[in-house]
Amino acid sequence: MFMVAIFSGLIAGKRRTIEDVPEHLKEPVLADLATLGLDGYGNPVVNEQTA
Repeated sequence: MFMVAIFSGLIAGKRRTIEDVPEHLKEPVLADLATLGLDGYGNPVVNEQTA
C-alpha cells in the first residue's frame, strides 16, 4: 500500500498521471484518489452533489 500512497500523492500534486502508474496498482490508486475527490489526472471529480 506504500506505493499506492506515493502514486496518489504524485497524481494529486500533478507530477504524474494514472498512465504513469504500473498496471497492477492502477485500480487501488484510482480508488484512493476517489476518496480524495480526484480523478486519475489529479483533477477534481465533478458529480451531481458537487456541481
